[in-house]
Amino acid sequence: AAAKEAEQPMLRIGDRAPQPMLAEILKGNTDFKTFPKGKVTVMEFWATWCGPCKAGMPHLSELQAEYADRGVTIIGVTQEEPSVVKTFLGKPEWDAKTRYTMALDQDAKTNEAYMKAARRNGIPCAFVVDEKGRVAWIGHPMSMDEPLAKIVAKDWDIVEARTEFERAAKAQQMMRAISMSLREARRSGDYADAMRQINKGLEMMPGDPSLSMMKFETMIGPIGDPTGYDIGWDLFKENKGNAMMLNRIAWYVLDDAAVKERNLDFALLVAKSANEASGGSDAAILDTLARAYFELGDFDT
Repeated sequence: AAAKEAEQPMLRIGDRAPQPMLAEILKGNTDFKTFPKGKVTVMEFWATWCGPCKAGMPHLSELQAEYADRGVTIIGVTQEEPSVVKTFLGKPEWDAKTRYTMALDQDAKTNEAYMKAARRNGIPCAFVVDEKGRVAWIGHPMSMDEPLAKIVAKDWDIVEARTEFERAAKAQQMMRAISMSLREARRSGDYADAMRQINKGLEMMPGDPSLSMMKFETMIGPIGDPTGYDIGWDLFKENKGNAMMLNRIAWYVLDDAAVKERNLDFALLVAKSANEASGGSDAAILDTLARAYFELGDFDT
């Protein structure tokens, strides 16, 4: 499925925005037919069952009010059953919280043209279409304020935005390939391809903490290579103030069944640093520190 998806054209920042295929506009700009020239439009995908979508509705309403005199139209698009959506919007609470255009997708065609084409799997998700009809930004609506302001002011560097989007898309594709390779490795017990994929990722993004953590865990865990602790030390030095990352490192060493050679002194040092970074008040991190002392036979500390 991933291979077939990779072969399909991908909607990217800077591309011409697909024409929305809307079955019905329920409220707001009911005259909307296509992207107006010289004006900015936001296509936001949501659903009635989506908690984050509903939580962000008042903010979208505020943005619509803020930019109404600049010709901006925010359109919330859902592919749910019309009766479900109409019942939802008919409730006074949600009618008041959705002071922007709300529309029904036509046979999921708009969702396919935007969400599926851009490889976006989660909602809410917004696409800002600039005054030239180009996709200028893609992301979570709650992160839209700054880019929207720049796009409306015609101060948005779309070339830079596309470059960053391409980098993120490649990173996402790479992480999916690594995840699939690790799944297969857990089934077969052969981690050679998984390690090749991880190393390839680190060549592309040197020092990436997520990839470094994957390599560390794979080496000291299922592969059983104690030289993986060298990566652990690097992670420790680079994440001194990151309590959650440090706690994850220490807990993996202490608790994961795949780890056969546990460097308890290393785990204790990392757990201490995690506790310091958290201010000594996080129960989950204190639990890791206590486990480290216990494994070393220190029952008094």
